[in-house]
Amino acid sequence: MATVIYGDFEWDEAKAEANIAKHGVFDLEVRCKGDLWIDQHHSVEDIGIALFEKFPAVDPLTVRFTDLREKVLGLDGFEGDPKASNEPKLEAIQMAWFEEWKDNQ
Repeated sequence: MATVIYGDFEWDEAKAEANIAKHGVFDLEVRCKGDLWIDQHHSVEDIGIALFEKFPAVDPLTVRFTDLREKVLGLDGFEGDPKASNEPKLEAIQMAWFEEWKDNQ
């Protein structure tokens, strides 16, 4: 495992990746069709279901936000703006995916 030195801090590679994912300020804007008239939660839930259907064997809690963002962008029919993503949106998507994954174990 590699060591990453950042300023006065020395981290192993996994810790460095976790910090980049957590504090990377990635953007993702989601444009959806469907039940948006209900609330945003339903769109997040729909994305979580789509991720589970595409990656049924993946434990969502093991996916870094950088990878999650790419998986969301790669979904068939996804029309969102990658620049509008942020950590709370990705976390909500990850939790919706996790709930779907957990319910199917």
